[in-house]
Amino acid sequence: MELSNQLAVWTGAVPVQTTATDVQGGKFAVDVFAKKNHLYLTEREAAKQISAAVLDGKQVGLWIGEGLVFEQEDFQKICLKELILCGSQEELYSFAEEHPVIVITKTAEEGRQFVESLAGSLWGDVRNNVCGCERKPCILLLYPINITAGVGCRKQISKELFEKGLNDVLEGYGLEPTQLKQLASIDLKKEEPAILAYAQKYKVPFATYPAEQLEKITEVSATSRFVKQVTGVDNVCERAARTADADGELLCPKCIREQMTVALTETEVTLQF
Repeated sequence: MELSNQLAVWTGAVPVQTTATDVQGGKFAVDVFAKKNHLYLTEREAAKQISAAVLDGKQVGLWIGEGLVFEQEDFQKICLKELILCGSQEELYSFAEEHPVIVITKTAEEGRQFVESLAGSLWGDVRNNVCGCERKPCILLLYPINITAGVGCRKQISKELFEKGLNDVLEGYGLEPTQLKQLASIDLKKEEPAILAYAQKYKVPFATYPAEQLEKITEVSATSRFVKQVTGVDNVCERAARTADADGELLCPKCIREQMTVALTETEVTLQF
């Protein structure tokens, strides 16, 4: 929608938009909102139900978890009619009894626990299909794709061992591979099969940097003489993560797993409506 509008301005053409929420007065579209804010959309079916509710003139509840920033005034100007921002869990629970809701949390684990608690309170044990009413809950979970993983590893590490090591570190911070916006390492690893396989499996971009560029990071949490001799830098994972994500904050310093190291950076999320 935004791209078609901009192209129309540049060319003098008339934009044609076929998405229902765009055609009907530029209503809130959760899929567009998720893409715009780099949020992972966990359930397409729930997103469709929410879009249908908006088109029918119904309101949708919204819960924004801790650690996520947004402009209250912008929200009120743009989304007040369609979205109801719930200021407390009690308010959300009450609203969700009759309306679909969107839950946005900082991590996947936090979100899944919150959604499970919400669904369980309203509809009983949803996982075992023991519900207190005829309809199932419409709860859409969104969480940010804002994590950069810097990695270092032994040559020819197995794909299974690499995946296990990286996912274990992510899990320790309540994260999932779906929250990765990129992988990063030294250019010596640009053809490493295990890293490439992981990037392909989880559809994550993979960037590499020469030792000279990585050395521009002046401070790291730990160093290794052996790694320095082999690669030219004393810490690959942390330097790579911070090089790839210059504006991010170091979330996980160098973390050692079998035959590999991992560091994580996190980009602050500011939601735009």
